Amino acid sequence: MITFISLEDLKDKKHALIFLSGIGAISFIILTFIAMLFYPRPYNFFTDHFSMLGLINANPSFFGRIPPGLPLPNPISSILFMSALTITAVATVPFWIIITSLFEENRNTKILSRFGSIVGLISSPLLIGIAFPADVYLEIHSISTMWFFLLFAVAIMIYTIAIFLNENYPNEYAIFGVIVVAVAILYVFIPFTPLNAMHQKIAVYLFIAWPLLQAKKIWNEI
Repeated sequence: MITFISLEDLKDKKHALIFLSGIGAISFIILTFIAMLFYPRPYNFFTDHFSMLGLINANPSFFGRIPPGLPLPNPISSILFMSALTITAVATVPFWIIITSLFEENRNTKILSRFGSIVGLISSPLLIGIAFPADVYLEIHSISTMWFFLLFAVAIMIYTIAIFLNENYPNEYAIFGVIVVAVAILYVFIPFTPLNAMHQKIAVYLFIAWPLLQAKKIWNEI
């Protein structure tokens, strides 16, 4: 268990990189929460999507709000949203590289971990595509969102299999991975439901929780 993080710990390259990965994941939660507060219209956590925070103009009719209302400039929230996604995209790169070090003992898990990290690394730049404002670059934003969720879920699924095969990894980690993947896949393939915005937030926060949980184990193992 991580109890204290000292400057001495951070002198180690792997510890420093995994620490920065964790900070990157947590920064998404903090920055998007602040963005919700600065959104020029009342932001409903349960019914409004994350994408609304990135709109250049807060236009309720863009997401089918009734009555539509006039668009309002949204400079602060959109900048915070773009920053959160860009930081997270960069922060995930060292995570996907370092996590492979936990699967070196067995040939099968080693191959799976490499494959899982390749898929994870491919998903990382898609976060920057999601940062493109949906009211200006809808196609880029939508395609990036769909493929990020799919690829990130596939990467977790591959690692879930590797965890089941790794005797040094508690199965609880794998079970959690199955839950995360199921929630994400359902979000992608069942998009139009009354609870879609809340489903999105659950999927996103699970996507953040999964690497943080692995980062805790990595920290203790390296």
